[in-house]
Amino acid sequence: MGVSGAAGAQGNAGDYRQTVDYKPVNMQCDGIAGVMPNPQVDPELVRGCQFFGLIDFTKGYWQLALDSNVEKCLAELMYKHLLVWIDDSLLFAVDVETYLAKLERLFELLNFFGFKLSVKKSSLYEPEVKWCGKIITGTGVSHDPERIKALTSLPYPTNASEL
Repeated sequence: MGVSGAAGAQGNAGDYRQTVDYKPVNMQCDGIAGVMPNPQVDPELVRGCQFFGLIDFTKGYWQLALDSNVEKCLAELMYKHLLVWIDDSLLFAVDVETYLAKLERLFELLNFFGFKLSVKKSSLYEPEVKWCGKIITGTGVSHDPERIKALTSLPYPTNASEL
């Protein structure tokens, strides 16, 4: 049986959280076929939207079940006005009235199901947002230039071990 040690790590918001090295435990687990799905934003979902909001769940990885339970809780908003990726949510609407109504409903659902939000990492009523490595506006979806720059600035591998 493996044992994993705990350590502290400072998050982006300046707060500290506990981290655990699960490598020893993971080495004893059977692998699962497949990979984690890639968050996709259908440009048609957000086309014409003028208002966006990023909602981040406090310690969301632990709050949100890693299956379809979250989608069941938020089903009435999902893929119409809301996308969720692990602990990051994107709310979108064409006009301010719809945005505020859907935001209010989202807060009602989150409160009912007991989810906690991170105020520091959330932003509301934005004309453009960066979500899951994409820049999302009412005119479309594009890749984040910072991520592209980071990838293009990687040094080329010079041997097999660097691959």
